[in-house]
Amino acid sequence: MNKNNIEPSTIKAPYPIFKEKDRDCFYFKVNATEYNIAFLQSDLLGVLPYDSICIDRDIKDDKGNKEVANTLTTIIKNILDKDRVLCFTCDTTDGRHIARQKLFKNWFKTNSTSSKYVMLTIESDDIYGGIIIKKSHPKYSEYLDEMENFKKEMKNCKPQILFETF
Repeated sequence: MNKNNIEPSTIKAPYPIFKEKDRDCFYFKVNATEYNIAFLQSDLLGVLPYDSICIDRDIKDDKGNKEVANTLTTIIKNILDKDRVLCFTCDTTDGRHIARQKLFKNWFKTNSTSSKYVMLTIESDDIYGGIIIKKSHPKYSEYLDEMENFKKEMKNCKPQILFETF
């Protein structure tokens, strides 16, 4: 088995997790709501590999359900612990990208029990998102450099890159 593969049967989470065959797409159900989380490999920011993360759910949402957040966080930590780097962007189509960024940052601060990960966020007029990386990642400093280069490229947008530990 590839060291980067995640097997749902090895993940201990509040809800049972299932995986699509041959892809890093996971899902779980809570009552009538299905939550989907996909990791798509890309080089979105530069030359280093990233996993773009996409979280989706059905319209029937269990707001305030901490077990949902804990299950999603558990899946994400399992990916990060395989020395993968997550790149996320907040959807801007409805103008709620700033709220999504804030929610995402708070979610990880709340659901983490250690400080072994770093979240680097980008906040500009056009882009709200960032990366999440394990501090012990073998190419940690290279990813930090790549984020700084991305920041320089976005000079006209005046992005702020914030380093946060969760």
